[in-house]
Amino acid sequence: MTKQLLCVVVGIAVGAAGLAVAQHNSQEKAPGRGRFKPLLEQVLKDTLNDKQGKIVVLELESAPGNASPPHRHPGPVVGYVLEGELEVAVDDGPVKLYKKGEAWFEPGRALHRVNRNPSKTKPARFLAFMLMTTDDKHLVLPAKE
Repeated sequence: MTKQLLCVVVGIAVGAAGLAVAQHNSQEKAPGRGRFKPLLEQVLKDTLNDKQGKIVVLELESAPGNASPPHRHPGPVVGYVLEGELEVAVDDGPVKLYKKGEAWFEPGRALHRVNRNPSKTKPARFLAFMLMTTDDKHLVLPAKE
């Protein structure tokens, strides 16, 4: 009986530790990009450029005044502002201010030149819907190709 109770206690402790690690990892911090939380990663029945496609949906938070360095994504991206405001510029387009409830589109491999929270006091939260292939290993690519 004591051995069974010990096994149950150890199992609960291991499970609780696993849950704590999973919750911690679901709110990861990306260098220069603030916090992000993966919401969905799903392989699609459809193909992209004759390769197996997948969709990744992230919830991101940008601290007041935070800006990400210029970068690219392997496939097209739709951004949607949940809270606050973001300044966004793609390729040689102008910097545009997006507010809560507004969305923007980035073609695949386009240069995401500007992504910053212009507020000095309020965080910005947004969703990123990213299409890519299962061969793509990184969500973010360097600005220079």
